[in-house]
Amino acid sequence: MGSHRPKDMDVAVIDPVNGPLMLIGVRSQMSSIGNNTLGYIDGIIGEAESLQKRFPMSIHGYVYFMPKEVIKPGKENEKVNHARYAKLLSTITGREGVDYNETRGIYDHLAYMVVDFNATPLSIEDALVAAAVPGTDLRISTFVDRMVATYKERHPEWAVFG
Repeated sequence: MGSHRPKDMDVAVIDPVNGPLMLIGVRSQMSSIGNNTLGYIDGIIGEAESLQKRFPMSIHGYVYFMPKEVIKPGKENEKVNHARYAKLLSTITGREGVDYNETRGIYDHLAYMVVDFNATPLSIEDALVAAAVPGTDLRISTFVDRMVATYKERHPEWAVFG
């Protein structure tokens, strides 16, 4: 689906006549967090640019998934700076305004999903993310609703999501 090379999407809502209405990428990063996160964020910015160039009217979202604490055996003492990653991710979300379809490299909505694998049952740490970026909603619990609301706002003529 990308403009420069083929790209498989993780989640897509596609109208048979009008093409992609909503595109969502998902990345889980369970290890090498300190070494690879910045490179992965650069990659998802490029992915947004490519998809938005080809499908500017689509609603674009991304879910970035990490463990609350490093879970790789032998690396348990490493700390994950979730506040830093939440702040970085908050800079590439919020594609809005009347010229949204000309904006590239910024997602309409992004979710930073932090999971505590040591909790029973597993716990999604939305409060940890919200505390890091109080002005930006990166919660996974509101992600789908935010995507649908943006779709309805931009395309009231297409009652796809009721």
